[in-house]
Amino acid sequence: MSLMLITGIAMFVILTWCLLKNTFPPSVLFIVLPTVAALVCGFGFKELGEYVASGLKSVVGTATLVAFSAMFFTLMKEAGVFDVIVRFILRFVTQSTFSVLLATLVIASVCSLDGNAYATLLVTVPALLPLYEKMNISRKTLLMLVTVGVGVTGITPWGGSLNRAIAVTHLDILDVYYKLIPLQVVLFILGVVLCWYMARVENKSGSGISHDAFLAMRQEMLTSKIQQKPWLLRANFLLVIATIVILVSGLVAGNFLFMIAFSLAVIINYPDAKRAQQKIKDYALTIFPVIVIFLTIGVFVGILQNTGIIKVLVNELAAVLPSSLGPYLYIILAAI
Repeated sequence: MSLMLITGIAMFVILTWCLLKNTFPPSVLFIVLPTVAALVCGFGFKELGEYVASGLKSVVGTATLVAFSAMFFTLMKEAGVFDVIVRFILRFVTQSTFSVLLATLVIASVCSLDGNAYATLLVTVPALLPLYEKMNISRKTLLMLVTVGVGVTGITPWGGSLNRAIAVTHLDILDVYYKLIPLQVVLFILGVVLCWYMARVENKSGSGISHDAFLAMRQEMLTSKIQQKPWLLRANFLLVIATIVILVSGLVAGNFLFMIAFSLAVIINYPDAKRAQQKIKDYALTIFPVIVIFLTIGVFVGILQNTGIIKVLVNELAAVLPSSLGPYLYIILAAI
């Protein structure tokens, strides 16, 4: 076994152990471990500087896409766009338990289009929890279906999970996403089946509400005041739709598109310069840790690819496995 192979294996073992034990932040590990591994293999700091620059260059586009898309969708949620969508879906809810659970799945799937699970919880749970409590449906079921909804649409071209994979593989994100659309459809269908099953479970546990009580409760939920002006809501809603359509069509690069969309959103919603600047600062507190992760992934990938450590590990693994398993190597690595 070569020194590079031993070093690479040791580095990945240490990385996995530290991540599982939450010993250090991932960003620190992505910088320190590949640097130490490269130094052990005989590379100098001058060479590593060039490799890091190459790696950072490969992730800048992805990092800007995630940053501006997150700020854009956060601003849209604050503007009440997703609240309007929630109300629209609730208009079709009946007093049946299955209807409520299905609405939960749909609302969570729509709200998680921004790729932010935390924001999805902040939108869906407060809106649906009163309905669950009055119908005597378990809160655990609510959280479970919200999680399923996030899983269905969480793999968007601007979402963090997909973009982290793209940052490493350097594939075209839209090409990858188009192949994932059938998977999203299957996941949603499975989610509907889960709603049907959980509705039966909840009905056996005594969930339900009278017709008159349900109508009164839904009317109360639908008639609560909306703070934003109607024209502003319509403008924001059209901006969201236009942004998603243009992104999926591939007419404009995703990172540049979200830069434009976020800029327009700020102009529309915060014409006052001081308020706009304060909002950007507020968003930066949330976005900065995500950007750090992407930049350190660039360091990690840049060093490992240019030093050849990754190539050695893959070649050795391919040599150990039977040739018949070669086409399934990606499945084996995913399982590991």
